[in-house]
Amino acid sequence: MEDYEFEDLDLDNEWLEQLETDNKKYKDFYTEQVEKIEINYVYVDSNSNITNIKKQDFFLTDGIIKRNDLIYLIKGNQIDNNKNYDLLSLLQYNIDIKPEEIFNYLRDTDDSNFLKTLTNITDIRWKDTVMLFHDMNSLFILYYRKRKRDNKTKKVHIINKIRKKLKRKNTRKRT
Repeated sequence: MEDYEFEDLDLDNEWLEQLETDNKKYKDFYTEQVEKIEINYVYVDSNSNITNIKKQDFFLTDGIIKRNDLIYLIKGNQIDNNKNYDLLSLLQYNIDIKPEEIFNYLRDTDDSNFLKTLTNITDIRWKDTVMLFHDMNSLFILYYRKRKRDNKTKKVHIINKIRKKLKRKNTRKRT
């Protein structure tokens, strides 16, 4: 009787194959962990003009840039065209919209805030992102070149302060 039941059981796998085919169509709308980001190094001169932008792809570990890797990237790109720049700001762009919110986002993009200013140099985590938006996740490292000060004026001010102090010492009243 068991043989009879097994032969009679005609498994219809078409529905399963159809489900897999349909899922492939919507794969871009599922959220997944971010594996790669684009890092943009933006160099700003002392007149607040952007002088150069460099781009680099960076592969994340479990959706994170580790603090040591971040320091290495910042220090390794401080010099551009033989000019030294100081770190101005770190900006993280992470589109962490949920699949069910995509339609509303496309209608009204004013309500989105995916850009975040980072205040500390720590591990940076990217939240899971809809596959369609993975290429947009990025990190902006802004550098600023300070104006060089004229050392002569600084020395003159220091010398004048020293002279004033010396004059005060010599003109004290004795009691």
